[in-house]
Amino acid sequence: MKIDRHNPGKGLMKSMAIMQILLQATLPVALSISASVRAAELSQSTRSVDKDNTSPYSAQMTQTATALSSGNVSAASANMASGYAGDSVEKWLSQFGTARVQLNVDDKGNWDDSAIDFLAPLYDSKKAMLFTQLGLRAPDDRVTGNFGLGVRTFYSENWMFGANVFFDDDFTGDNRRIGLGGEAWTNYLKLSANTYLGTTDWHSSRDFDDYYEKPADGFDVRAEGYLPAYPQLGAKVMYEQYYGDKVALFDKDDLQSNPSAITVGMSYTPVPLITAAVDYRRGQDSMDETHFGINFRYNFGQTLSQQLSSSEVQNLRSLAGSRYDLVERNNEIVLQYKQKKQADAVANMLLTTVKDNSPADGVAANTVTVRATTSDGTPVRNAVISWSIIGGAQKTATGSTASDAQLSAESGVTDGNGNASVNITSKTAGQVTVQATSGDISGTAATTFVQSVGSLNLTLTQNNSPADGSGQNAGEVTVKDINGNVMSGVAINWSVNNDAKVVASDVQTNAQGKASVHYTNTKAGAVTLTASAAGKTASVNSAFVSQSEVSNVTVTTTTNNAQANNSATNAAQALVTDGNGQPMANASVTWSISGSATASLSSAATVTTNAQGMATVTVKDSVAETVTIVANAGGKSGSSSAIFTQTAATNILLTVQQNNATADGVSTNAVQAKVTDGSGQPVANTAVSWSVGGSAKATSAVTVNTNADGIATLSLSDSVAESVNVNASANGAQGQATVTFVPTISSVFVAVTANNALADGTSANTFRATVTSPSGQPVANASVAWSLSSSTASATTALNATTDASGIATLSVTDTVAESVTATAKAGSAQGQATATFNPAAVEVSSVTVTIPGNNQPANGSATNQAQALVTDVNNQPLANVQLVWSITGSATVNATTPLSVTTDSNGIATLRFTDTVGESVTVTATAGGKQGQATATFASAAFGPLVIELEHGSNTEAINVATVRDGLELTVDAYPGMAEGDQITASFKVTGVVDPDSPGGTLLPDITLPVHTVMASEVGQPIVLTFDGDGLLGFQGETTVLTGTGTAIVVRPSTQQQISDSTSRVFDTW
Repeated sequence: MKIDRHNPGKGLMKSMAIMQILLQATLPVALSISASVRAAELSQSTRSVDKDNTSPYSAQMTQTATALSSGNVSAASANMASGYAGDSVEKWLSQFGTARVQLNVDDKGNWDDSAIDFLAPLYDSKKAMLFTQLGLRAPDDRVTGNFGLGVRTFYSENWMFGANVFFDDDFTGDNRRIGLGGEAWTNYLKLSANTYLGTTDWHSSRDFDDYYEKPADGFDVRAEGYLPAYPQLGAKVMYEQYYGDKVALFDKDDLQSNPSAITVGMSYTPVPLITAAVDYRRGQDSMDETHFGINFRYNFGQTLSQQLSSSEVQNLRSLAGSRYDLVERNNEIVLQYKQKKQADAVANMLLTTVKDNSPADGVAANTVTVRATTSDGTPVRNAVISWSIIGGAQKTATGSTASDAQLSAESGVTDGNGNASVNITSKTAGQVTVQATSGDISGTAATTFVQSVGSLNLTLTQNNSPADGSGQNAGEVTVKDINGNVMSGVAINWSVNNDAKVVASDVQTNAQGKASVHYTNTKAGAVTLTASAAGKTASVNSAFVSQSEVSNVTVTTTTNNAQANNSATNAAQALVTDGNGQPMANASVTWSISGSATASLSSAATVTTNAQGMATVTVKDSVAETVTIVANAGGKSGSSSAIFTQTAATNILLTVQQNNATADGVSTNAVQAKVTDGSGQPVANTAVSWSVGGSAKATSAVTVNTNADGIATLSLSDSVAESVNVNASANGAQGQATVTFVPTISSVFVAVTANNALADGTSANTFRATVTSPSGQPVANASVAWSLSSSTASATTALNATTDASGIATLSVTDTVAESVTATAKAGSAQGQATATFNPAAVEVSSVTVTIPGNNQPANGSATNQAQALVTDVNNQPLANVQLVWSITGSATVNATTPLSVTTDSNGIATLRFTDTVGESVTVTATAGGKQGQATATFASAAFGPLVIELEHGSNTEAINVATVRDGLELTVDAYPGMAEGDQITASFKVTGVVDPDSPGGTLLPDITLPVHTVMASEVGQPIVLTFDGDGLLGFQGETTVLTGTGTAIVVRPSTQQQISDSTSRVFDTW
């Protein structure tokens, strides 16, 4: 194998790709060899799989994948909807599969890397699994889809080896690639490697108008492990390498050549449903990034409670538990770019300061914009602009500088109007000069920052003054800039709340950057003092105190005897007085409850008395009892009692929770009683008394208290098959329900009552199951579960049924495939089965519809138009495996590149591809089952010419000596538009004039014509050099001979007989 010496990594990548292809080709053979190694034992939490049975939906999923690959998504959707209209969503969700919703946020707060992926097995046995994986994501607003097929084998004990192939499609940017991968997993460890190969060539970039883009080739290797002792914690490491110039491994704004990167990450999985992860990636040129992600992984084969159980994480890390884990690979297409040749360049730049005079606080920003135009004033789009600050500092009128200015970005790209902008911040007041440069063109603009307040430090110099309108609290504020220097002359605004009044204040700071304030209040309590300056504020809490002390706290119950339903409330009121017996306003009161573990406050625990010295509280309870309500104020306390009464039960509702238990004296039925009051609220802690009739016996307590939801439950068994009444009473309220005990099931006999139906999806065969007891008596109300042996057969009646009074349950079945179908009925531990036959159904073609999904291709003999025929029956259902014949009329030059006689696929579709060498419209006809459909396809005329040729090396005059002539005379045919393999070039050279003093009026030589040159495939798009034998010119050697000659080339296209030509003349001095 040859390795590229200039790029050895690329050769290595090709080697890995070839190895992956060989692995994909040989794996089916390996699967057919029986392994003697014992398969790893699946854990109990993992669904067991019969090695001889395929997944129930494998055929349908394969058909869906085929339809999606052919582009006919609507037909696939209609086909699946009609085929499974009778199946419930619950049945579908019970199948195997894994879904992951990934919410990723990077260190810039972007969620672009969020995605959804789904894996489902197509074939699944204990030792091998064939699966498909689908994904959808939208990085950088590019909607990207992923479709993969893979195989995993479990022949080696405690190891899984697998391989996969993926097709990635950037629907938005029209980029596609193929990926090949390998996996090796064991308990707590996963190893994998992936190769990525682009399949689309250079095309105009969606990101930049003056660039081309295409997928970059590359590979990665990964390792992921977990701690056996703590399986919730995981770690991973990955190395990735891509090839090409201007590759966007990290971001489209940071392009690199042959970039590589190493990623390390940690993950935490508290429960199987959710995983939090952080990844750090670092590459060459000091590029790095951090990703934070939350992944939601849903396994359709497990219940939600299992996926929310932390104990299930251990199973998830085992080889058995990770059987259906998603393939780990880079599902985003890494792009590389190539710049187009630009016809116009930036000639002028106009800079404008659009936001100026921001505070010099290092946060507020000024903004400068640039408009880039060409020499004729046209805006230049996608021009790269480099930003810089000239000199680092500029003197202002006051002599200050702005030496610490910062740019928001060092470079940018102009928009469609030729505009780009940058933000500038500074921590020092002054002027900053910003420069923008693009190529050799630059411009500048000046922007100014003003002095900024950095901080306000507010303190109290006097506090806790009397609340008499005379006593003053005082505060002082110190103002500093962002560098910590005090600022004088700064205007200060003061404010106070709670009816306080400012009596004296400084309106601006002094030379020490300080200002003070004095304020009073006539009301005791807290007062907030606030100082504001230049958009900054600072606050501090102060207090004015009463001259009197609390002497007494009297508590009175104002609302009593509320029901103990945890909703109704009792109320109490506290009166706070001083030593003179006068009510105290604005006194702080704290409420509490004693004597109860269930009572709670329904209002605030700390309140302030009103003008009358009063404070109130409300209390609720869920238990009938007496509680003590306590109020504390100023070190004094008071209390009062409140009574909560029992909530009366007014209604009791019985529901059967479990019924139809076997009358074996062990199996139980269950009944639930819910006790509510007059308002419909549940009554807790109420005694419920149960009684049962017939031969039944209670297996749980017959007297039980209701729980917090007002619910009590009874279990009962019976040894006699009968229906019995269950009664419950609570506080005079009564309720009744009936439960049934069924006989013990001994046998299930299944018979076919209707047979030999047509396999048309409508006609039905029917089965009848008869359930009997050990004495041979029919068992009524027995649960019967039906199952079918065919994946194409469909039940038209419920698969879960109940026997009638005669012990009979029936099932109707249709099919779309002629086959024998076995129906199995299971009741209890007994089961029976029978087999019915579906006969082939007649197929009648109703219509053939022809469309042209690929049209208007150039008529160059190689580009193909495409026609598609859909064959349907009288029910408008697609018909598979129908013979169809194509024909094309209206042209003598059109040529079919695919067979004209074909068979429709599973979606009833047949396809034809064809070319033409003449720009024209042709009629395409499809015939099947005596029905026809037609459509018109159009070929666009292909470009051909003009032709340009050159003689010798392009100079106008050239000396020809003996050596030159012997080597021959060169004629170059430049690559021309529409150049194609098979074009025929005829070149000739004619001497048109000779001036020779030794032989005046010399004889002209005859024309020199070369043999016809046929363009080869390797020459398409390249100049072609043809050489004339120089022997015929030797006779013109002389000291002063002047020779004039004309070269001519004619190109003829045999398929169309089109012709283009060009001539050029030259003058030669010979010696």
